[in-house]
Amino acid sequence: MAAAPAVSGVAGVAARASYGLGAAAFGIKDHGFNYLLLIFYNQVLGLPARTVGLAIFIALLIDAGVDLAIGQASDRTRSRWGRRHPWIYAAALPAALAYWALWNPPAGMGSEGLFWWLLVLAVLVRASISACEIPSASLVGELTSDYDERTRFLAWRYLLGWMGGIIAGVLAFGVFLAASPEQPVGVLNRDGYRSYAQFAALAMLAATLGSALLTHRYIPQLRAAPPRAGLAEIVAQARAALANRDFLAILCTGLFSAMATGVSTALNVYFNSYYWGLSTAQQSGLVLSSAAGAIAAMLLSGRIGAALGKKRGGTVTFALAIVLAPSLILARQADLLPANGSSALLPLLLVHAAVLVTLFVTAAILITAMLTDTLEANEATTGQRSEGLYFGANFFIQKCVTGLGVLVSGAIIDWVGLTAVAPGQSLPPETASRLVLAYLPAITACLLAALACLQRYGIDREDHERLKAAVRQASR
Repeated sequence: MAAAPAVSGVAGVAARASYGLGAAAFGIKDHGFNYLLLIFYNQVLGLPARTVGLAIFIALLIDAGVDLAIGQASDRTRSRWGRRHPWIYAAALPAALAYWALWNPPAGMGSEGLFWWLLVLAVLVRASISACEIPSASLVGELTSDYDERTRFLAWRYLLGWMGGIIAGVLAFGVFLAASPEQPVGVLNRDGYRSYAQFAALAMLAATLGSALLTHRYIPQLRAAPPRAGLAEIVAQARAALANRDFLAILCTGLFSAMATGVSTALNVYFNSYYWGLSTAQQSGLVLSSAAGAIAAMLLSGRIGAALGKKRGGTVTFALAIVLAPSLILARQADLLPANGSSALLPLLLVHAAVLVTLFVTAAILITAMLTDTLEANEATTGQRSEGLYFGANFFIQKCVTGLGVLVSGAIIDWVGLTAVAPGQSLPPETASRLVLAYLPAITACLLAALACLQRYGIDREDHERLKAAVRQASR
């Protein structure tokens, strides 16, 4: 390989924060897509939930294929600004503009026009965000090769990604979509979404460009592109890289967990508004409580990874999250919780959300750090570095199945009959039972399948050091 070895000396809070800042844009976009887009196009603009879910699913399938191409292309980009940064600089403004347009369809559109507007803009948003996020996320494999330092880098990326989504969520529910005498149900406030879109687009642009500028100084120390190759050779190298057993274990883990995420996040606002009867101000507090969980995960993940190893630590925290996730819903079904509107209910929901986010984000940080350790396994086997391809493939899987989750969510909403319930009111008992019956088994089955796939991963600290030594030996 003609490429330079990975940098092992880049460390410290400034480097981690500079790398992590780029994820804030993805977090803002993800919060909007997961929590607001379905209810905006469904209940504010009037598209049937199934139609919204179908548009989002098709957009994700289209865009998911783009991720592999972006990852592979960024691995082979040649420029004076290295392999990753040209992609980030070029895509930052289109991503912000497309996100703003998504929430501002022209007036007078019928159902068919809204469907196509949603589909086209969702594709543009996700593709342009991918052109920023995949190269940006891929930098971790080049910034450090240290087993524990990678976890710390990714902890900052997850923290700032979550904080981007949390801040956007708090402002959305607490400011832009706050209840008013004219619109007592804040999530139905059409003008509020326009204000939200302006803020979100500007914040995404600032985070993306800020991260790129702050990490720009590391470009001379990063890997150069590999030697030029023909299309057949590139395809063969990509197939060999994607066949790595440990990488496939992480990919399958992400597949099932993303499917669960797609269903749960799309239904989150519906659960909070209808099942728990929360106001938008209370939902803003619920989003804010997730910040405590994200911070706790950032602080805990490195320590857990160092003490237990990444696989064992990820397994323990993921398993605990699976047990905790349905606990309050099951307690409500068993009539063990305070009634909706009770002052004792919201604190329970806040604590539950904070602890659940801590567990899930800690597991996600450790599992993504495990993904970066497969880079050396691939290089030792094939002689190729494939950071962009690996992160692109991971995005590809997550987008495909997250889209399926959103599609399933739309079907659940119509089947349960949520559109016939007055917003902000508690569900009738029979409707609540149907919602839980459709939701909990699907979520739990997907999460358990993800946990099973995680057990197929086989690289520990000693293996990683051995693989790095093999790569160094081969490069001499």
